[in-house]
Amino acid sequence: MFKNSSLLFTVVSLAFLVFSTIAGKDYYKLLGVDRDADNHQIKKAYKKLSKKYHPDKNKAEDAHEKFIEYTNAYQVLTDPEKRDVYDRYGEEGLKNEGGGGHGFDPHDIFAQFFGGGDMFGGGMFGGGRRTKRQKPMGPTINLDLHLSLEELYHGKEVDIDVSKQKICSHCGGSGAESPDDISQCDECDGSGMKVVRRILGPGIVQQMQTTCTKCHGVGKATKKKCHLCKGERVIRGNDQVNFDISAGTNAGHQVTIESEADEHPDHETGNLVFKVLEIPHRLFTRKNENLYLDVDISLLESLTGFKRKFRHLNGKTIDLVHTDVVPNGHIEEMKNLGMPSTHNSDTYGSLYVKYWVKFPKSVSSDVSSKLKIALASNVEYAGAIGMPQKPVPKANPESEQTNKTREHDEL
Repeated sequence: MFKNSSLLFTVVSLAFLVFSTIAGKDYYKLLGVDRDADNHQIKKAYKKLSKKYHPDKNKAEDAHEKFIEYTNAYQVLTDPEKRDVYDRYGEEGLKNEGGGGHGFDPHDIFAQFFGGGDMFGGGMFGGGRRTKRQKPMGPTINLDLHLSLEELYHGKEVDIDVSKQKICSHCGGSGAESPDDISQCDECDGSGMKVVRRILGPGIVQQMQTTCTKCHGVGKATKKKCHLCKGERVIRGNDQVNFDISAGTNAGHQVTIESEADEHPDHETGNLVFKVLEIPHRLFTRKNENLYLDVDISLLESLTGFKRKFRHLNGKTIDLVHTDVVPNGHIEEMKNLGMPSTHNSDTYGSLYVKYWVKFPKSVSSDVSSKLKIALASNVEYAGAIGMPQKPVPKANPESEQTNKTREHDEL
């Protein structure tokens, strides 16, 4: 029994050792993708990693080695035949088939993504290598991002689905049902271009080079179109985009998400640009780091005082208390109750409260008389409007009568 167990353990250990030797590196784990990942997901993962570990940008000792590993994994997993061999026999199987990345130039593959050798301000790998841009940059997609004032005050993690054009996940952008359905275009002999000659006159011939109308410049012909994209090479789909809006962000601010616009096999993916738009608030208006609040008060409140309360963007209840006269148009500054600064999240602007006195449209004669008595002044002004005035004491009936009595007594 013990001997049988030992033998079984030895066999299992040897099998694991053989499998590990055959399997080699796990390309899926290396790129951080699932085993059923499509070409788009593999490309996206490679693009992120290769940019991070490019030796011209990353000066770590192992950056060059990692860059080559990622590029090798990408080259294998995006080739249907090599991927099939790798999935069945691992890295060792690729070596037996003559694949596994031997003979490829990681510079050229990287250049397909970033369009040349000046990605980081120098030659590829610092060696002065320069390659011609192989694909033009695709168009930028501009989108509006509507955010409330509360979201701009606190900041927000944006998680949004974007409808976009994506490279077909079945054919990888070839437009063909399978690699066997792709052949060289017989119209342009695979060049993608045709030479057109036009006779302009006796002995005058104009020669022009144009894009092949049959293959549309691809240089390849398709026997059987892809069932998913119908030969268009691209499909419509959604991609989830995540980014942060910092507290205090202003309306009009733009957030650029690189390489997330419409995809196409013939060009580099352009950028997504989100423009922040502020949704109007029911209480506050904003200008840079300051907030503004209009408060209506009655004539009575203007003269005798009042108490108001409102909820601030920070969630706290703020009291407005006045016991004295508040004139129409009076502005009160409340420091540190504005928006947070984009430069320093611990610094806030001011809140400016402006009071508007709501005067009655009309008053009755009885109310008017009472107001005259209640608000009567001991001084009246005479003269033209706009001229310097001297106050003239009002006649007081009681004091006049007292004076007359004194004069009579003296007589």
